[in-house]
Amino acid sequence: MKNKKLISLCCVMVLLFVFSVPASANSAAPYWEGTAANGVVVKEGDIPIEVESELLTFDIPTLPYASYQDVESFLKYDSKVSAEYTFFNPTDMTVKATLLFPFGEQPDYSKLVDSKTGESFVAKELERYGVYVNGEKIEAKIRYTNTYYGSSEFNLDEHIAAMKDDFVTDDYYRKDLTVTKYSYEIKGNTQKNARFYIFIDSLGSESRVAINDPWCSAGFTASGGYQISKSFDERNKKLTVSFYVLGEPPAEAPSAGWYKRNHSEPFEKIDGEYSYLGSEAVTFNDFIFSGYDKQSGISEVDWYNACLSRIKACEDTEGSLTSIGNITFGSFMRWYEYELTFAPGEKIKNTVTAPIYPDIDAFNHVDEYRYTYLLSPASDWAKFGTLDIVVNTPYEMSNANIQGFEKTDSGYKLSREGLPKEAEEYVDLHFTLLSDGNTPLEQPHTNAFVRFLQNAVKTVVSAFLYVLLLIASIVDKIFDAFL
Repeated sequence: MKNKKLISLCCVMVLLFVFSVPASANSAAPYWEGTAANGVVVKEGDIPIEVESELLTFDIPTLPYASYQDVESFLKYDSKVSAEYTFFNPTDMTVKATLLFPFGEQPDYSKLVDSKTGESFVAKELERYGVYVNGEKIEAKIRYTNTYYGSSEFNLDEHIAAMKDDFVTDDYYRKDLTVTKYSYEIKGNTQKNARFYIFIDSLGSESRVAINDPWCSAGFTASGGYQISKSFDERNKKLTVSFYVLGEPPAEAPSAGWYKRNHSEPFEKIDGEYSYLGSEAVTFNDFIFSGYDKQSGISEVDWYNACLSRIKACEDTEGSLTSIGNITFGSFMRWYEYELTFAPGEKIKNTVTAPIYPDIDAFNHVDEYRYTYLLSPASDWAKFGTLDIVVNTPYEMSNANIQGFEKTDSGYKLSREGLPKEAEEYVDLHFTLLSDGNTPLEQPHTNAFVRFLQNAVKTVVSAFLYVLLLIASIVDKIFDAFL
């Protein structure tokens, strides 16, 4: 009986494998990262300003796609968060303050660069958002900081300390520091477990290695050298692999080749095509700005300081000053920076609006959209009064970590005195919205005929699966009849 059940199950699994048709390459990914937003904070020093009340409003009429067809479609995404503060100056002094509102990095699923022309639309994303005082829009700068500090936790103090108005100086990472770029051209190798390795055996004690390729891996060899590796199995295609040595270049040229990927050294060399393209010396400043795009709207100061901060953070994780490891420039935390002046006894209503992007979790039967808003930094204000949270959405809320949300005609609401705490620690807001089943992970194709073909394929595949399950049931009954 057990063998019969196993055979039936195998038949179904094989047929499912043969006839399952994914919609696109993106459909294989079960999780996409969004961004976290945060309340307004003071850039420098302590000020006596009190928060009488905060109205935090999430307007989420639509859920984002994990994959967009084009930039125009992404820019139509209209879900946002609005933080409305009623500030009060209880003193008899005029108080001036520079305020910051971080609203997250661009999400994994953002699409702000035209894939055909390379044109950037990053600045256009924020045109309909901004900062308001008593209903009037005011000037606010968009600032950028490094999002990676060796920890997944958001550390407000680290970000604010790194937000400088001039280029950060460093004893080692000087702008004129020599950076040597080494490049290889490799051709796809389809042998099993094949990886292209580069070995650096004579790195100077003050030199450091960096890779700006998220698909490369790096680490130390058993002999104390340094290795970089990359797998690439697209037949007949070529790819350039590069790495950088900051400081004194190696006394001997790095060795390279295709090897079978083993779990331990020594590595087994195998056949594979590659060629050494040579080396090129640039300055550290040129290295930093090699990926800079003026269309991005990021100032040169913020770009340089954020990249430097990321390099130093990656270096710390390696446990050795002879390596930086794998860095990726870009994808920085975004902030509004603006100034307010409070007259003695004055109340100011300050509203900040920004896009909000959830993490998308497709592991479960129902797709989950997880939102994060950092409330705890608001504890630094001189006094914090009432907090009202409104979530306007047609979708079902679940897993809210702050108790007390009530269902309303337009969504959910919560009202409380002061900031939420658990075990005397201030907590941040997390909640999940559940897909109603009508929101696909991928945006339907804009061409009606292509969209019709996609739906037709899905319908045919679904019919096949139904028939296969029916066949499996019949096979099951036949086995029952003969056993």
